[in-house]
Amino acid sequence: MVHGVQIHLTDVRKAPLSLIQFYILQEAHKLWPEKDIFAMSEESRHEMFDKVCGTDQVRTEFTKNWTIDSIPDLWTGDIPGFRKKVKPYLLY
Repeated sequence: MVHGVQIHLTDVRKAPLSLIQFYILQEAHKLWPEKDIFAMSEESRHEMFDKVCGTDQVRTEFTKNWTIDSIPDLWTGDIPGFRKKVKPYLLY
């Protein structure tokens, strides 16, 4: 059982904050490979995770080998397109 986690960032400007959740899942899987957090949770939790990620592909690819290396393109691939799309709405 895990009772808590602390994360210490040495350089906040370089920290991949949106990927921290996957680093935690990756390391938890190394510690407890017999425990699949998605298999242990209700289907509705999968749906919410997928909504936050924007697709179920991220969860599907990540859980194939439980490494962060399997998702960078899915996670950051459309950043340029997203920035272009939101530019008219940025006020500052």
